[in-house]
Formats: sequence, C-alpha cells, structure tokens
Amino acid sequence: MAILETLSSPSLSLSQSLEEETPSDDSVPTQLPEEKMGIHRMIDISRYSTLPKLVGVTAYVLRLLSHLCKREPRNVGPLSAKERHLALQGWIKNCQTLTYSDEIANLTSKSQSRLPLVRHLRLFLNFDGLLRCGGRIHNAPLDSSAKVPFLLPPRHPLSKLIFQDVHVKQLHSGVNATVTALRQTFWITSFHQHVRKQLTHCVTCRKLEGAAYRAPDPAPLPKLRVQEAPPIAVTGIDLAGPLYVRSDNGETKAYICVFTGAVIRVIHLEVVTELTESSFLQAFRRFSSRRSLPLAMISDNASTYLASAETLQVPVSLTERGLRETGN
Repeated sequence: MAILETLSSPSLSLSQSLEEETPSDDSVPTQLPEEKMGIHRMIDISRYSTLPKLVGVTAYVLRLLSHLCKREPRNVGPLSAKERHLALQGWIKNCQTLTYSDEIANLTSKSQSRLPLVRHLRLFLNFDGLLRCGGRIHNAPLDSSAKVPFLLPPRHPLSKLIFQDVHVKQLHSGVNATVTALRQTFWITSFHQHVRKQLTHCVTCRKLEGAAYRAPDPAPLPKLRVQEAPPIAVTGIDLAGPLYVRSDNGETKAYICVFTGAVIRVIHLEVVTELTESSFLQAFRRFSSRRSLPLAMISDNASTYLASAETLQVPVSLTERGLRETGN
C-alpha cells in the first residue's frame, strides 16, 4: 500500500513519487482535491469493461513503480494474489477518497460531531486507511470483510465493474443472490436499486429472461378462401409424420398426406410411404379420383410440392392447348 499512498499524496507529483519516501501504512489519507490525487490520473477506469482486467493492469503498473523505486526485489513473473489484492484495495481507497472526502475528513478531525452518513453506517478508518462500515455482528463466525464491509458509492465506475464481476461469478443469478454475494465484502447505499439497474444491461440475462418474440398480426385471408365455392375447390396440402409401421420387412416409416378444404372445413387423408414426388402424385391421384380435381391448391415450399407442381403443369397446359385448338 506504500505505492498507493504515494500516488494519493497531495504534496507529491508523479515524478516526485518515484524519488521520495512514501508515508507509512498506518497513515490516514486527508481530504484532497481530485485533480491532484489518485491512481485514476494514470489509469482511465472507463476503458476497462471487466474488473479482473482493471485489477491486472493496475497490479502491473504498481509493480513497475515498485521496481523504479527499488523498494522490492525485481519480479518479472506472473501476478501474485497479493499484488492483485493490493491493486483492488488501491482502487477502493481511491474511490472512497474521491467520493467520501467529507466523511474521511470528519473521521480524522477531533470534532465530536459526526456527519449523518458516518453515524448511520458507523463508519471508521481501518489501519490501511479504508472506509469500513460498522455493525453488531462482530462476534459472528464470519470473515472480517463480511462483519465490517468496505463502503463504496453506487454510481462510481468501480462499483459497476464489481457488480458485473460478482453477477458473473454467481452464474448470472438474480438481484437478491447478487446483493447477498456483494454484502460479503462491500456495502453500497441503495443496494437493490443500483444492482437491479446494472443487471438490466447484462446481455446474457436479457437473452434468457427477455420477453418472448411477439408474432406479427396475421394478414387478411386471401380472396380464394373467402369466396363461396365447392368444398374442395381450394385445397390445402400438408404432410404429417413420420409414423412407424411394422411389416414383414421390419419397421418402416409412413406419412399421412392431409388434404383440407380452404373454404369449407373438410379433410381427406392419404397414406404415403415416402416423401418423394412419385409417392405424393399417387396420393393426389387417389384424392382427385374420389373428390374430383380442385381449382387451386395451397402448400408450403417443400421440395416435394415444388417438384409435383412442375409435373402437374404439363398435362394442364396440354389440356388448355387442346381446348383452344378445338374451339371449345
């Protein structure tokens, strides 16, 4: 935390912080103007979308400063858990110093009167200068971070990154589960309100919990379906199945070809063994032999129907040609 104290000092610039000694770990930060303090002057938090990435970059920056100050042996390996922990604590301290400077000044002053937020949350500064919230569960078998959590402002970019990180670690749980996990380490005013607002921006949750697709309003019925006509003058076709049929050769598939009247509700069923053009034409021949030929047929764009339509156009065109030649 010594490097972090240096970066937050009001009397030291960045170049001076590499040459002069920093305050001890037991020193408490005072109220400082925003333009003269903080690691945020070196790292723009708005450029990072996840908390681990921000903490990792900050830890590398602190390692570089430590090497330049020659306070610790040179380390070129991967980041340790301690380095990441110190980096996160540095951002928490920076966030608290910028947002709760009045509360920190009130706690460090000798005045007996305390601000409302200090009294309400029983705020105090621990040994490393971080604001923590007091309570009545000091004797509970919990971690110290759960007994006296860190105070964070709800609208700071760091708080939003923490919301997102905890939400992802909780496998995109709801608001209550996310708040419960956050309270193990942090305390944020208006907890539920701001967590709920932040979770509305989670793309994964919106995909899973979003409203179902609303189908458009159906179009008006075509003219063929609303004019008076014989029962099978306009016929719709579809195939249902497959059905599994037992025979001497074993189990085979079968399909049901459904012919339905589009004007008057009437249904005719034919069994086909395959989804081929020839099987459908045989079913259509049986249907037309019993019910007569329809004037129009409606189907989807299945390959079976498209191929059968081209085949049926040949005899129809020949019939029309013959009628024109004979003059009938």
